[in-house]
Amino acid sequence: LYNMKAKLENVKFCLPVLFKLQLPSFKLHFTNVYITPLTIPDYPDLHIATLLSHPAPNIIAGDFNSSHPTWLGRVHHSGNTLVAMAQTFNCDIVIPPSHTFILAYTILDFFITKGVIKQRTAVLQEGLSDHYPEILKTDTMAASK
Repeated sequence: LYNMKAKLENVKFCLPVLFKLQLPSFKLHFTNVYITPLTIPDYPDLHIATLLSHPAPNIIAGDFNSSHPTWLGRVHHSGNTLVAMAQTFNCDIVIPPSHTFILAYTILDFFITKGVIKQRTAVLQEGLSDHYPEILKTDTMAASK
């Protein structure tokens, strides 16, 4: 999955784009989110909790514009909230091996998964954005067992 975002003006929270993949024995939902830096006072906790609570295997990819020591950032309310929600809904936060935001050498883009195992990520240091694209690889056959 490539996690790319569009440049949007005056948008605090972009509605997520949901893709559903029907595999031989189960459904896997993909959601891409972009939370703008302007959202910090009104971080979309309820929207994210709704996505995380979905019972089917789920991959949420995006620019969460959030920081937390788990992904080598500073402590921040939005990061604490994401970690707590992931724990509450039995989700994994899958952090890439290197920075994704070029200008500040930080990780703002990552994956939150549920019911997906054997996951690994890679950051492609290419493109014209101020964020590098990421790839998430997983074994869908292992997830279906």
